[in-house]
Amino acid sequence: MKRTILVLGPAALIASLVAGCASHKASQQLVDARQAYARLESGPSAQANPAGVYEAKQALGRAETAFKDDPGSEKEVHLAYIAQRKSIQADANGQAALAQSQRQQAEAMAQQLQKSRLANTEGRLESERQARMVAEARAKEALDKLSEFAAVKEDQRGMVITISGQVLFQTNKSDLNGTAKQRLDNVAEALKQVKDHKIVVVGHTDNTGGDDLNQKLSERRADSVRSYLVERGVPTDMIRSEGRGEREPIASNATPTSRANNRRVEIIVEKDENTGTTRQQQPMP
Repeated sequence: MKRTILVLGPAALIASLVAGCASHKASQQLVDARQAYARLESGPSAQANPAGVYEAKQALGRAETAFKDDPGSEKEVHLAYIAQRKSIQADANGQAALAQSQRQQAEAMAQQLQKSRLANTEGRLESERQARMVAEARAKEALDKLSEFAAVKEDQRGMVITISGQVLFQTNKSDLNGTAKQRLDNVAEALKQVKDHKIVVVGHTDNTGGDDLNQKLSERRADSVRSYLVERGVPTDMIRSEGRGEREPIASNATPTSRANNRRVEIIVEKDENTGTTRQQQPMP
């Protein structure tokens, strides 16, 4: 009796082995483990938890080895279950790490925004402080110049700047002379530093001449001073003028010197009704 020996070539041998493996299906646990790892590997949490991804990959590898060695065995099922849980846990840990990172980034951005706002506020306050210092220096310089030709004092009405009529006008005239304008420039500079206060320009005369003449002269002189101060930048709605003729002398009118004292213009920065002060300059922070 003759025996027939079948010799398989390399290609046929490989096909036979593949057919043998294909006859054994992976357990449902291994299928689930493969899918869980695929989701983990391709998901956003992989970059946040690389150690967890590596551990899940190793666990899946052990399950695949068990499947290869003994398909459908209890060992395969057990290792596949562990591999699936490793992938799920690694994904959860990665998601938590991502959320923590996002919170930290949000907090860092909020802190940076707060610092930026604080810096802007401090810069604005410093700019305002510098502006106040400059305004105060200008006001002081202007008031110092006023003392060369005017009397500056505080009384119940507010800050009163008194300028002799002889400094501003020729006799019986209401037009400002050239020297007067130069000196009123200093007055205007000082008044522009005083904000939110009403200013009144009051004209006075001596008792030479009739009452009606003196009243009208005092009004024209006060209005001339007011108009020039407005021209030099004092807000129109802050300043008004009035004439009081000879009604409020500060000397006896008995001598030329005393009458000269009575011929004057007073520029009054009225007191604030709430604070009782005549300056808006606030204390520096």
